[in-house]
Amino acid sequence: MHLKCPGCAKVLMVADSAAGTLQKCPGCALQFRVPAVPAPRPEPPAPILPSRAAPAQEPPATYALEDLEGLQDASPFGRLKTGRANARRQRKILKVRKRHSRHAIDFDIRKYIFFGVVILGVLLFGLSIVAVPVVFLMLGIGMLFFLIGETWCLVIAFQEDFGTGMRYLFWPLYRLHFVTTNFETCGVAGTLMLGGLAYEIVAFITIIVRFRFM
Repeated sequence: MHLKCPGCAKVLMVADSAAGTLQKCPGCALQFRVPAVPAPRPEPPAPILPSRAAPAQEPPATYALEDLEGLQDASPFGRLKTGRANARRQRKILKVRKRHSRHAIDFDIRKYIFFGVVILGVLLFGLSIVAVPVVFLMLGIGMLFFLIGETWCLVIAFQEDFGTGMRYLFWPLYRLHFVTTNFETCGVAGTLMLGGLAYEIVAFITIIVRFRFM
């Protein structure tokens, strides 16, 4: 860059990297500080030309579920079909609500009954080792528990659906599937049924072992 000496006004050429340092004039031997290089001015932005705005598009038409149900069929048969579907849906909603409320009420009861059945089974099994009649008592209690739980689960299956109840009644393997997959719904009934079945199995095994090795 070019600048004048403050002493003799001689035009000097100084490198841009010497900005801010002390330099000596070769003519008058005066030391002076080289001023900083001024920052370049930014170029003005290019003017933005006005553009024509795109026409606003209308949103797609939306319909509520009630509107679609009303547009399905306006004939008497269509109204009857829609009414049956709504009634069926309301029954399902009421059934689910009843199931959740029942589950919230009997959760603690089912837990206590489960632990009670387990503790009673362990106690009877321990006593059966010492006294033989306790084995038959365990077998009788197991049959009673199984009968109560089986009948209760059958009622729950018919409340679920008529086809489910018939499958539960005439298909033995479906009973175990229904109880295990719907244990929250069966609750106490499933606990009594499975606990009674376990009592019977343990009692039969104990009887066979005792009479075989006596």
